[in-house]
Amino acid sequence: MSRPRAPRRPPAHTPLSRLLSPAYGARYRATVSTSRPGTRPVPPIHRLLRERRRRHGGDPLVTYYRPADGIRIELSATTFAGWVDKTANLLVDDLGLDPGDRARLGLAEHHPGHWVTLVWTAALWQVGLGIVTEPDARADLLVLGPEAVEGLADLAGAGPVVACSLHPLGLGFTRPLPAGVTDFGAEVPAQPDAYVGPPAGPDEIVYVGAPAGAEGIEYGLRWSEVIDRTSAVSSGRRLVRPADPPAGPAGQLATVVEALVGPVVHDGSVVVVEGPVGDDELGRIRRAEHADV
Repeated sequence: MSRPRAPRRPPAHTPLSRLLSPAYGARYRATVSTSRPGTRPVPPIHRLLRERRRRHGGDPLVTYYRPADGIRIELSATTFAGWVDKTANLLVDDLGLDPGDRARLGLAEHHPGHWVTLVWTAALWQVGLGIVTEPDARADLLVLGPEAVEGLADLAGAGPVVACSLHPLGLGFTRPLPAGVTDFGAEVPAQPDAYVGPPAGPDEIVYVGAPAGAEGIEYGLRWSEVIDRTSAVSSGRRLVRPADPPAGPAGQLATVVEALVGPVVHDGSVVVVEGPVGDDELGRIRRAEHADV
């Protein structure tokens, strides 16, 4: 009697556009499971962050630069994980979101390497929310940066909308926001420092490609597959330059793998340099931070 053959995992270099395509999803997504016999369990993001905080909590995890604005912010593993837990609590307790809901992370479209974007990405995955990549995809939450707030009208009665000022220290806006918009920097500090909700599993879809109206269809990239993509990310302290302007979902994913998932999985740290910067200044930052390219 022949044994059933396990579905083949996609290569780590498989383009995001293919992984999120309906054809690829129908052939692969419905059958793959990270709990197959003989495979090593994939730790969820919250467990990786807690383990990192336990072992090297005081060491830098994310150092963010925006030289054009004279900004340098350093977050230790403990500080970063605390922001993630607070954001996760905001998602569940204040915004009423549940595992399986979907979020449009507008922050990543304009600021893929900002430390607030990385916090939001980890918090969404920790709770079990997928990030939609299609412009017309269903979204239960919209997370915006400061440039998107200017054109917003009154959103009272719409789904949850959160605006982030991207203040270097994570503070809120200095001006009133439209009705129905939550000020992230004003609301998140009061949240508990520990998230005790149910963790998301390794089979959770973290990037969702199904367009709105595609009932019963769900395909995308799973957390375990994102971890697969960190095989090319070395440990140590690395310098990351996000695409400027951001290069769509594929560029956003590449930044998340290099600036968040890779350092957490491989016990490293990252120096993210965002925005315009000359070669001489970039070299100075790399030397000052003892970072490898």
